[in-house]
Order: sequence, then C-alpha cells, then structure tokens
Amino acid sequence: MTRHTDREYYPGDHLVICDRCGFKYYRSQTRKEWQGWLTCIGSGTKGCWEPRHPQDITPPYRLDRQWVEDNRPQPIDDFDTLSDEIWTVQDWTTYSETDPDSRLTVASGQVDLVLNQNADARIYRYFGDDFFKDRFGFRITLSGSHAGGSLSGIMDLLRLTDEIGNQNAPAIYLQAAINDTPDIDLGLYAGGDIQIQISSLAVSTPHYIELTLDDSLFTLTLYTDGTYTTVLQQSTLEWVWDLRYFNYLLAPGFFSLGVSELQANAVVTDLQVRSITLT
Repeated sequence: MTRHTDREYYPGDHLVICDRCGFKYYRSQTRKEWQGWLTCIGSGTKGCWEPRHPQDITPPYRLDRQWVEDNRPQPIDDFDTLSDEIWTVQDWTTYSETDPDSRLTVASGQVDLVLNQNADARIYRYFGDDFFKDRFGFRITLSGSHAGGSLSGIMDLLRLTDEIGNQNAPAIYLQAAINDTPDIDLGLYAGGDIQIQISSLAVSTPHYIELTLDDSLFTLTLYTDGTYTTVLQQSTLEWVWDLRYFNYLLAPGFFSLGVSELQANAVVTDLQVRSITLT
C-alpha cells in the first residue's frame, strides 16, 4: 500500500471519504467491504475496515431427516369393550346342579324355580381363576308368579363366588325377591350389603336384566326387550374388589329359603355371559 506523508496530489491516488468514520484518505488507504462500503485501513487511519463475519457465509441450512416412512395413525384399541363383544348364551343343562327337594326344573335355556319350600337349590358352573377378574357381563331374563302368602321368596339370579354351598363366602350377587304385593325387587350385593336396589317390578312381566363390570364400575341395567338396546332403568356402583378367585357362577338358586306361607314361582331364561380378561 502506498503511504503518503502529506496532502499533496499524487497521480492515480485520489482522495476519498471513509464510509464509516467520515475522515478523508487517499484511495490507496481504503478498501471496499463485502457490502460495498469504502473504509479506511492501515497505519495513519482509523482502521475502519472489517472483514465479513464467517457466520455470514456458512453452508445453507439443511433439515435433519426426522420423518418416518410409511407412517400410519395410532390404532384405537377397541377389543376390550363389552359393547363390541359377542355374548355367549349359556346351556344350563351343562351346569352342575344341587336340588335335593326338586325345586328346580332345568332346560337348556330356562330354569323354573318353586319358592315355597325351605330348601337349598342351585345350579352352578366353574369358570376358573381370572375369568371374571377384569371385565365381564351377564344378561338374564326374569319373570314370576305369586299365588298368595305374606312372605318374600328370595333367590339368587347371579352369584359370583369362590365357594359353592356357603352363602357367607365372599361374593358379588344379584338377588330377586318376589313379595306379596305382588312385585319383584332386585338388589345388587357387594361386601355383604345391598349396593343397588331396583324395586316394584311387575311379577308377571319379563324383565331383561344386564349386569356388567368395567374395571371398577358395576352397571345394573333394565332393558325394554331382549335385544338389549333401549334402556328402561340404570344404576351404577364404583366398587374395587379383587375378583381373581371368584371362579364359580351360581345362576340361579337359593340358600335355605325359609318360606312356608308364600306360594310363588320364578322363571329365569336366556342367560348370556361375556368375560374379558385384559393382558
């Protein structure tokens, strides 16, 4: 770079103004920056010239390849809902039976019970450990008749238990009482106490009953007909209980029916069972 000691004229080296500091210099004392500014550089100047920052000339930004080929939406797990499952109609002639006084008349899809005798009678089936552990459902049809007397005939429509023949064993059970009004009262028992009660159902009318457990929620529902689509009445119960070893289903039956004055009968038909064990 040519250095001048005074402000005289030098051919080919004219005077210019630094675009940054505004001072006057010879052209040989300046240099153009990347954006076109003419700035001073070297001894005897303010040293305004700056190189272009390296970050201004980095390679173009590239996206990382983070997508997944053949991506698909998350499927909806609907295999464990009772509404999407097939209900199995039970054949009561395949169940075990205890009936010392011939109070039961058992056919494939129907059981007739005589409720005027002090006796134990029941039909039952062993389903095995874990069958009713998580979610299950029962559907059953009940009707009856009453011919007189002043006492109630109480029967188990459904009883889940770990011990057959012992009414004091831990159990979840749905009872029906035919009384002298006459009408039918339904009661869902858990922990030895009644938890849900549906009262004053007509004796001679068929009642379409569904009991389900979805995790810890029991739902007792009455429907208008055997298609189980139109709800007539419904009640729910939150109840946490380990049903892992409740492997017997007693349906239907009664324990020591202490009735002598009552003359009543019950007809139970079309038991359907559905169990879902989650893994």
